[in-house]
Amino acid sequence: MLQGKYYFYKGNKESHDAYQEITSFYADKRTHTITDANYVFPYGGDGSMLGTLKTLLETMRNQSPQDRWPTQVLGIHYGGQNSKGYLMNPPINDSFDLSSMVQEAQTVTFYPLEAEITDIYGQVFKRSALNDIVLEKHSLTNQASLLDVSVYDSDGKKSIQTRTAGNGLIACTWAGSYAYNFKAHGKEIPLSTPDKIGIHPICDILAESSISKHLDDTSVIEVEVLNPEKRPVVAFADNETCVQNVSRCKIWMNKEIGLLGLLGKNNPIIKRQALLSTLQNCR
Repeated sequence: MLQGKYYFYKGNKESHDAYQEITSFYADKRTHTITDANYVFPYGGDGSMLGTLKTLLETMRNQSPQDRWPTQVLGIHYGGQNSKGYLMNPPINDSFDLSSMVQEAQTVTFYPLEAEITDIYGQVFKRSALNDIVLEKHSLTNQASLLDVSVYDSDGKKSIQTRTAGNGLIACTWAGSYAYNFKAHGKEIPLSTPDKIGIHPICDILAESSISKHLDDTSVIEVEVLNPEKRPVVAFADNETCVQNVSRCKIWMNKEIGLLGLLGKNNPIIKRQALLSTLQNCR
C-alpha cells in the first residue's frame, strides 16, 4: 500500500459510485485537505484533473517553496462516452489497487502558463493555465482577428516577429498540445520536454506565417491585437475566465511551481507516443 495520505475528488455524476466505493475502502488513509495529501486521485474527466491541479497550484502559490511537498496526482477516468480523458487513466480490473496504478505510471510535470492580458480600456487581468491560453476572435464578429506576435528569448532579444490573421492564436503547455492545439492541427509536445511552450495560429489565412513552433521555457510571447474595435478578440485560460476586448497579451511559463501528474501505460497520450515511437523505428 502507498505510504501517506490520499485525497479523493469526484468531478462528475459518472464517477459517483466509484468515488463512494473508493473513499469507503480507503477511509483510514483518506484526508479531506488536499494540502495534507501525498497522493491525489481525481475521479471523472479531464476537467476533474485540471480542476484538481489548479486547486493545488493556487494553494502552492500561498506557500513558501520550503513548505511545498511533491504531491502526486493520478486521475481515474469516469467521464462518460463523450470524454476522451487524455490526462486520465482508465480504471483497472481491481479498481481499489491504487498502489499498482501509481507504481506502473510515468511521472510528468505540469508547468503553468501565466498571462497578463490588457483590454482596450487599459484594465489588466492576470490568468494562469495548465492547458492553454487562447486568443480568439469574438464569436459575434465576421472579421478575422489580426495579431502581431513577438517572441523574446531569455536575453530579451526578439527571436520571432510575425503576424497571423484568422481565428486567433493558441499558446499551450505539453498537456494543452494534445487538446485544442491538436484539434487545430498544432504540433504535439513530447512528454520528454514538458517545459516547452507550444504556439499555433488558428485557421491562419496568411501564407507567410510560420509560428507553429515549440518554444523554450524562457521565451516570452507578446501579442498585440490590431484594430481591436473593428476586430474584437477575447482571451481564455483553459477555456474559462474569458477576458473581453483584448488589446495586448503577454504569456510566459512559470517554472517556480511544478505539479506532478501520473500517466499509466493505458493513458491516451502514453499510448499515442508509444505508437509514434514504434512507427518511427520501423522507418
